[in-house]
Amino acid sequence: MRISFAILFCAALAACSKPYDPPQADRADTFLGVNQTLENSPTESVQMIFSHGMCSHNHGYRWAVRRANSMARALGASEPAVADGKTYYDANGRKIVESKVATLVTENGRVDATFFIWGRAVDPYRDELEYENYREGEEPDGADYRSPKRAKYNQALRSELINRCFTDAVVYLGRNGDSIRAAMRKATCELLGGSTHTGDQLPPGEPNVRVPCRRDVTLTARAGTYPTILMPESLGSIILMDAFVALDGGREKFVEQRLSNVVSIFLATNQIPLLSLGNAPLVQSALLASGPAASFARFLDSSRTQSGRGRGPIQVVAISDPNDLLSFRLLPKHLGGASSKTDKYDLTNVLVSNDYTYLGLLENPAVAHYGTEGDHVFRIIADGSKGLK
Repeated sequence: MRISFAILFCAALAACSKPYDPPQADRADTFLGVNQTLENSPTESVQMIFSHGMCSHNHGYRWAVRRANSMARALGASEPAVADGKTYYDANGRKIVESKVATLVTENGRVDATFFIWGRAVDPYRDELEYENYREGEEPDGADYRSPKRAKYNQALRSELINRCFTDAVVYLGRNGDSIRAAMRKATCELLGGSTHTGDQLPPGEPNVRVPCRRDVTLTARAGTYPTILMPESLGSIILMDAFVALDGGREKFVEQRLSNVVSIFLATNQIPLLSLGNAPLVQSALLASGPAASFARFLDSSRTQSGRGRGPIQVVAISDPNDLLSFRLLPKHLGGASSKTDKYDLTNVLVSNDYTYLGLLENPAVAHYGTEGDHVFRIIADGSKGLK
């Protein structure tokens, strides 16, 4: 009996696997990471922009610290100090977007990182579903409702992935996302060293409105003045792209000039194919692209117009676990193209296994989604295709 149990145990262990460990790219072409970008930078400096994704109830200062430390480990740098950047409030004094900043010093040069945090703006709406986050008999003291009987694991998945995570996407894609769009437009304009000329007020946040962003000599740009790498996560990719493409740099083409220095975009738990389906189009303009991922395609257009020609295509690297319920591979059609490499972008999908798959049937859904914050992903961001090994 003991022998049979041992055989079954060993068989079960053998049936647990990580099919994408090491990670696998869908193309043989190499792509560069932060280290190689630093080596190629004439200033030995790189600027990085991070934006968190859905499940934002877990994100704040600690999220920025975790990302800064993960990037530092991957680059062989000391853990950096993460400092407050700017905070953007709506007309009612409610905090909408805040930024944190950090500088990483490596043997290849300096990385100036900015982290955008927008999740607090969703919290009031997330609270509306709080009553569905409990099982029978587990209601908080003073609750004026009774919870139904629910299976333990179904309840955990519903509470975490739907009530507390997918709420972010629903809020952002609707009218209640206007405040996030407005604050991110102002924040990204100022990050580029520009001004929306709205004083302490936020600019318009409706999806079909463009916002003037002009050079402001009183501001120090933390992005776009030398090689810039974007690192948005899940919903954060749409939020960051929406903000950039809504900025109007005027005759000076200020915004386009700054964005022409974007060399790479790493998308963790990519959701662009799903979330861009709900995007309202920007006003008809030369930057408008057709297709389901209009914001991303418009961003590629705006960063590779006249000022960006001759700089080569932007590397786009989409990193996802195939068992993640909330991430998708990125296809050329999502970027407004017909092939993986054009004069505007160079697309690579990288598949990773964030946890074990058990008996070929199941990988922990939460780890499959959150696991892209692991060191195996940041090695890829740091070393490019060399980090796949």
